Amino acid sequence: VKRSSSMLVVVALILLVGCGSDKTAETNPTDPETPMVTETQGAVVKVVPTGPAPTAPPAPPSKFDADGDGFYTAEEFEQAVRARFPEYEWPADFAISADIIVQRAGTTDTQIEAPGEYTVIGRYHACAWEITLLDAAHQNNQAEIDTALYQLREVRLKKNPLYRDEEGKAFMRDMYDKAELGETAPLQEWVKNNCQGVQQFFSATPVPIIEIRKGYIW
Repeated sequence: VKRSSSMLVVVALILLVGCGSDKTAETNPTDPETPMVTETQGAVVKVVPTGPAPTAPPAPPSKFDADGDGFYTAEEFEQAVRARFPEYEWPADFAISADIIVQRAGTTDTQIEAPGEYTVIGRYHACAWEITLLDAAHQNNQAEIDTALYQLREVRLKKNPLYRDEEGKAFMRDMYDKAELGETAPLQEWVKNNCQGVQQFFSATPVPIIEIRKGYIW
């Protein structure tokens, strides 16, 4: 009888442990070295990563960063801007230059993460084409709309190796998609809040466009 009772106790314990366990180890399909845990809650199965959260890849090295510390001196930044500037296309009536960008950046006493020239040049490039897109949409100029959208989608969102915010990119893509369909209010608000000081580099244009641009910025 004692032996039978012991067997019953062992079986009961095994059943209890088996029923109470709601976690099993699995292989993480995105990283085989990082285990995962499957939590079972009734009929719902939830896979929970147990390893560290993935981190963004480091920025690629820049040939202008002489000491390789990941930051530019003022001289290195100027060299980078002057070398990178010709890679960008600009609206025909937008008068910007590498000299202006370097002067306005004010990096004498600061350091800029390499390759930060993409970010600094990219701000002018993005605002120039965003304003152009708004003007073109107002005038129903489809050719100019297409050109601006190409620059924003293919250059503004893809060229900068430091721009790794996928959520931010999705936000911008959605805003450009809406502008393409005629819903320009979100882009107008964005330009108003983020492009102050850039509109001055547009040359003299027909009065309606000037009025629109002033309306966007102020």
